[in-house]
Amino acid sequence: MDNEGGGCLSSFIDHGTVESHRLFLARRTVLEMLCDRGYVVAPPDLELTLSAFRSLYGEYPDLERLRISTNLVSDPSKKVSPPPFSETLPLPNYWEIRV
Repeated sequence: MDNEGGGCLSSFIDHGTVESHRLFLARRTVLEMLCDRGYVVAPPDLELTLSAFRSLYGEYPDLERLRISTNLVSDPSKKVSPPPFSETLPLPNYWEIRV
């Protein structure tokens, strides 16, 4: 069997860290949800690929650099901005959830 071109399955192997992949997916999901709910989200942020994400933020992204702050299109006074990051807070309690 001729295997010119480097093998088809090897092109699907992710050589980056699991942490960067999970953070990429989480960030993209949050940005999509904000966009769906009428918040200002720049198209380049939504179109960012995993490899571009890793180029910008590295294999072990600093969570402080991943913070998202935006405002509602219809009412710019309504903003989404997380509290200051603290590594001592457990992730489930990081965001205050109001019902």
